[in-house]
Amino acid sequence: MNESRILFLINEFPSITQRKLAEKLNLSLGKINGKVKELESNGIIIKNNGYYLTQNGKEKLHELQSTKIIDAVILAAGKSKDFNYPNGFVEIYSEALIERSLRILLELKIEKIYIVIGYKKEYYKKLAQKYKEISLIENEDYESYSSYYSFSKLKTYIKNDFLLLDSDIIYEKKAIKKILDSSEKNVILASSESGSKDEAYICIQNENLVKMSKDKSELKRIDGEMLGISKLSYEYFQNIMKLEVNNPYYSYEYAIADIAKKLPLKVLKINELVWGEIDNKNQYQRVLKEIYPRIKKNEELEKIQEIKKLLISILDIKLVDIDEVEVLGGMTNKNYLITINRKKYVLRIPGVGTENIINRYSEKINAKYSSLIGIDKELIYFNAETGIKISEYIEKAETLNPETSKKIENMRLTSGLLKKLHISNIHFENKFDVFNEINKYENLLKNKEVLHNKYSNYEEVKIKIFKLKQKLLENGYKIVACHNDTVPENFIKNTKEEIFLIDWEYSGMNDPMWDLAAHSLESNFSKYEEDLFLKFYFDDKINKEDVFRIKIYKILQDFLWSIWTILKEENGDEFGLYGIERYNRSKKILKEIV
Repeated sequence: MNESRILFLINEFPSITQRKLAEKLNLSLGKINGKVKELESNGIIIKNNGYYLTQNGKEKLHELQSTKIIDAVILAAGKSKDFNYPNGFVEIYSEALIERSLRILLELKIEKIYIVIGYKKEYYKKLAQKYKEISLIENEDYESYSSYYSFSKLKTYIKNDFLLLDSDIIYEKKAIKKILDSSEKNVILASSESGSKDEAYICIQNENLVKMSKDKSELKRIDGEMLGISKLSYEYFQNIMKLEVNNPYYSYEYAIADIAKKLPLKVLKINELVWGEIDNKNQYQRVLKEIYPRIKKNEELEKIQEIKKLLISILDIKLVDIDEVEVLGGMTNKNYLITINRKKYVLRIPGVGTENIINRYSEKINAKYSSLIGIDKELIYFNAETGIKISEYIEKAETLNPETSKKIENMRLTSGLLKKLHISNIHFENKFDVFNEINKYENLLKNKEVLHNKYSNYEEVKIKIFKLKQKLLENGYKIVACHNDTVPENFIKNTKEEIFLIDWEYSGMNDPMWDLAAHSLESNFSKYEEDLFLKFYFDDKINKEDVFRIKIYKILQDFLWSIWTILKEENGDEFGLYGIERYNRSKKILKEIV
């Protein structure tokens, strides 16, 4: 159990209760109760209409937080042997090695990432535009000196303990997790020999590093192989910086090993760890055919184990109660089909960056209202802080898609369900305002220049887009409970011809014409199909004002989701031409109105 997180929450929320702690940490009340009693008995916290930190508790929290690693360094200056781009940009199934490392580091709460660059540095400069966490440090003499010289460039930047990684390695996520979890301040990660024939071999005594060499003959015995992942204290780093180095071929690995003669350097050896290095085409083929498939399989198994631990903690069940966990996928979030005591549920874990876009508290309330009137299935669990949600699974269900949504029977069902929502008199506490959303998404972008580089005449188009607000006001409309993301895939139909609407992330009070415009747009309805869909919704009583607003909302949706695309791509997703196509379509329809 993460003690520092418990103390942090008590410090941040004085008088917090055990129940609230359990909710925020996704743990059972029983587990929190046991930990709280332990902290009380040790004089770390005190109970008084809630819980508070004692002076000892505040000192303990400071101690725990001061040892947390939030910085990482990636050495990436070296010239590639077989590729005309840096080794870190070798792709394994559409993901570059460097981006895989960045994704793992950010998922594990690393906040600052220094990358030492040299060869083809423009690749990294472009990458840094996507990630605000990156700081680039240039080594202009990368061809004349070995990796120690790149390492020495960090002298004026490093102020804390940090992780150190090579840019050309691929590894299981657990490699970083285990080294971060280690209580040792100075530790290198090692494994059994990988067979890459290009790594540093090590000799260990009492779990400490004794000697390291890239030449096996220099070692009395070989106890393992260094991965290129280390955790070093600021003190250890300062000692490395004091070394007098005249040899241009001296590597950073040798520097780490030399300081180990006076400061203990623990070796964390994980024999079963799967990893590889890509410095040439032969290594690339080996990783592609042998290493990556094993990494992917191991990480999938590990993820399922993490899901089971999560379910046990939040539902207060036993491992034996969990029958099966199956990956369902998802564009923005990760979804899993879970079977508990032979009953099926859907677990939703939010994707990276969604916490900045989605108000989970509003989503929780709105989803609950929707399930109460039978539009969605019952919510089993929802944590408004993390966004983790468990809902009832719809048995023998068909998820609609742009083709099946065009069937007449499905049009009747979807239009009827939307009308049921719109006339339900449910009042969502939040409002969905597309113009506010546009500004919000823009402000969340790390690099706003991407909008202007990718979308032609962006500012000019945006001015025209905001003029549509007045046209909507002049047209007149009412605000009701809306879903606001009525893509076909959010409609689920069972064998009883019942239909449900899921995923209430963007829900809020809005003009109901937004929902109709969204479903028509995302289903790619023809003019005839849209007229038929609207005929079902309006019972043949549609007016020109509603049709006009639907047209405006199509423009606004294309424009909004084109910005959303850039935002998602900054968080590591890839959408190809999706954003450009939506932006261009919004411009095209805009010309018909303004």
